[in-house]
Amino acid sequence: MVTCRLKLEPDRPSPTAPIARLVHIPFGTGSRIGQPAELICLLLCTSRDEWKQASRLALVQQQTDRHPRPRSCDWSISHSGQDPGSGNPRNSSGSCLARPVETSGTCLPAIGVMPPKAATIPNGSARFTHRVLAVFPGQPNRTNEQGDTGQSSLGLMHQFVTLDASFDPSASILFRFSLVVSNGIPLYLQILPDRVASFERISHDSAHRDPGLDIVRNELDGVRRLVCLRFRLYKAGHLITPVGFEIDRSDAEALHNFNSITSLAAALDFCVYMRPDVLTKSKFAVFHNAIKEPRDAAQIAALEWRADPSRLYNGKGGEVVTQGAESVSSPASCASTVAVDSPPGYRLQSHDVASLAPPAYQQAHQHVAPPVEELGKRLRSSSKSADSRPSKRVGPQSSSPHVTFFGPQDELQTRQIQEFTAIFDSRVHSLLEQYQRRIDKLEDSVRILSAKNEQLEAQGIQQQQDIQMLRDEVKVLQEEGDKCLGRTGSLEERQDEFERRQEDFEDSQALLEQRQDATEETVELTDVRILGLEGLLDEDWRCELVDEVRGESVAGVREFLRNI
Repeated sequence: MVTCRLKLEPDRPSPTAPIARLVHIPFGTGSRIGQPAELICLLLCTSRDEWKQASRLALVQQQTDRHPRPRSCDWSISHSGQDPGSGNPRNSSGSCLARPVETSGTCLPAIGVMPPKAATIPNGSARFTHRVLAVFPGQPNRTNEQGDTGQSSLGLMHQFVTLDASFDPSASILFRFSLVVSNGIPLYLQILPDRVASFERISHDSAHRDPGLDIVRNELDGVRRLVCLRFRLYKAGHLITPVGFEIDRSDAEALHNFNSITSLAAALDFCVYMRPDVLTKSKFAVFHNAIKEPRDAAQIAALEWRADPSRLYNGKGGEVVTQGAESVSSPASCASTVAVDSPPGYRLQSHDVASLAPPAYQQAHQHVAPPVEELGKRLRSSSKSADSRPSKRVGPQSSSPHVTFFGPQDELQTRQIQEFTAIFDSRVHSLLEQYQRRIDKLEDSVRILSAKNEQLEAQGIQQQQDIQMLRDEVKVLQEEGDKCLGRTGSLEERQDEFERRQEDFEDSQALLEQRQDATEETVELTDVRILGLEGLLDEDWRCELVDEVRGESVAGVREFLRNI
């Protein structure tokens, strides 16, 4: 038994504040193969008036469709105040029970207005569950406060639905929209990946003002920044109801919700809006790439099992409503329509035509292993060959005019196919022009690069020549250096020789000084002798003797100098 507890707080001060709070989720073994039954609890209650409805809605989404849903699930709901309409919450349909109990444990943070459930689960799988605002074509089926329908010329409607997008590498991606019609019973719209022509994410900031966007912002509690997910389909999705489902014609809101989900199921082009922080770009990229990826036989079989209607409604199973089913006219009620010329995000601007156009039909079918009709037949065969039965109609049959899915289906599909074709042709033309401009730019770039390459080659040749000249100069300098080294060696030898000669000259100079001293002494002695002889010799003889002595002395000195 898996026990999930939700805490409801209807006495919060703000009427628009979220009053759904996840308290405690213990997981048990609830599948037949012994694997943990991982569940996602989604309970939305944004005002006091919705408490009664939220208390009886326990939307259990299995986090991974690999394991069967447990046969029973007890929902224990506690609240800080009493139900405005009754003392206790009422039991939900099926095997899900709701009863007031005392909760324990630590409360988790509040989920927030329209709380997202986007998570990455193991093995590369991803899942996103969130309450979104869908804008789609539809017939006016209720009036507003002024008494008119508020329907535009294009017949656009808006409705809050729950989007559940799940991706599993072994089973591709599956989009499932759900809307509660009456008595807590949801109707499902399943869209298989081979039916999606394009899946786009468009951002609208606060500066983007548009009457249609203003309506969407008001519906989303005044959020200025929006994110739009645009779906374009080759073929409408599968509308799934419980087996033997009958609509209660006395409930105006149920009739409106039923017409809204049937109109959405027949639409081939529609948008869903949410806050920008709900679905990240990385998560969107996972879903977007999953649509384009080719699928093998094993993935197709796993996708068929996940999309099998017999797995819905707590194992009771559902059935696919064929495209011929009628929608039910309803009296005035509490919802409104979008009175704008085109849905927000639908209009194609001149600058984003290429970005909003769908991919080529042939390319999209290359990724689909079986034809769309074959896969659809496999899915319908699981609900006892729904295609072989006549078109399912809800309520009594009558010959009076009735409102269908906003016009004959053939005309609608023809008109939307023509729109797709025109948009696709425009996109192809735009892409061709863009590619041609890119090619021209690339050719110009190639020419510029070729010219630069030639300049670089010439510069390289010049640099090689300069390098060779420098090498020659270096070689000459090396030779001159060698010569200088040789000259330096000879100069050193001469210097040594001069030093030796200087030493010899100094020795000779000392010897000469000694002889000069001796000569001076001899001259002095000679003078003394001459003076001594002056008295003995007469004048004539004395002069001759002096000249002779002096001549001998001078001759001796000269001879000595010659010997040196």
